Amino acid sequence: MRHLRIFNRPPEMLRQVIFDPKHWLGIIRILFILREPFHFLTIYLTRSESHMSGDDFNIRYRYKGKNRTIAVRGPHDYSTFFEVYCRRDYAIKSLNPVVLDIGSNVGITARYYLENVAEFIYLYEPNLENLNLLRKNIEDFAGRYALEEKAIAISSGMSTFEFDSTGRYGRLLDVKNPEDGIPRQRTQVDAMSIVDAIDAVLINFKKIDILKIDIEGLELEIVKAIPQNRLAKIKMIQYETWPKGIVTLEP
Repeated sequence: MRHLRIFNRPPEMLRQVIFDPKHWLGIIRILFILREPFHFLTIYLTRSESHMSGDDFNIRYRYKGKNRTIAVRGPHDYSTFFEVYCRRDYAIKSLNPVVLDIGSNVGITARYYLENVAEFIYLYEPNLENLNLLRKNIEDFAGRYALEEKAIAISSGMSTFEFDSTGRYGRLLDVKNPEDGIPRQRTQVDAMSIVDAIDAVLINFKKIDILKIDIEGLELEIVKAIPQNRLAKIKMIQYETWPKGIVTLEP
């Protein structure tokens, strides 16, 4: 019973979203954004690949007056699309922002930023299967991003990375990671320190408008590791926590 899941979700997640008006507004937006809204909703709610055909590994949507397509690995990426495009967890407040995206996954959030006229985005993702789709999903925005096959950690060096079959719940191995019952395999990846990642942006830009962190467990530790003189250059930090969801800080 420790890892009971309903529709591939822990019960505490379901309890949280039932009382969240932002979530219900996102459900309504599905009808206006998705080109096949009820089919999308079925896959999103069930998180079951049994409802997917070959075409469903591309989410077809309409955004800013254009028909668009984004490639995904499976039904769990439908949840990411819902969180980003429908629930708008990463709503942009700055005009033409410079973005540092840590844990870019298959590029759903990156594409959302770029479609919303991000000036430039720095992307970090260590999972090779995710990277293949990430490159495909942002190829239309050449010249507006820099992508590195690296994890971001408190310090640089080779690190143990845990990855699951969906590609959505990869994380660096750490004793502080929550126990979630998701089966994972392990591999070694190159990790860059958060300070070096920030400095790579500040070499070319005077500030970072958005620092987005989604790395499945060590988000708060990464934020705490940012020195004050670097925080002063960051306008907004958005990072994921459980069970609160997205936390937004304006240092």
